[in-house]
Amino acid sequence: MTTFELNSRRESILQQMAELLNSEEAITKAERWIKRIYHSQVETYPLLLNKKALRKEIEEAEEDIVHNRYISHEDLLKEIKTW
Repeated sequence: MTTFELNSRRESILQQMAELLNSEEAITKAERWIKRIYHSQVETYPLLLNKKALRKEIEEAEEDIVHNRYISHEDLLKEIKTW
């Protein structure tokens, strides 16, 4: 793949992310995800988690639920239609 093609793909991804990251909550989740990917030693996809990392993910998800930081299936479907 040429440098031009890579740059084009990078710009496309950044533009898509900018459109999706329209709230503090979305930005916070994206930051967590990027940090987890960046610091991970796992190079396979999907991301494989050890027990400690998996428990941390579960704890974060439970905390999100307690603080109403989630989106319902119906609301997600509505949002997808606007994309």
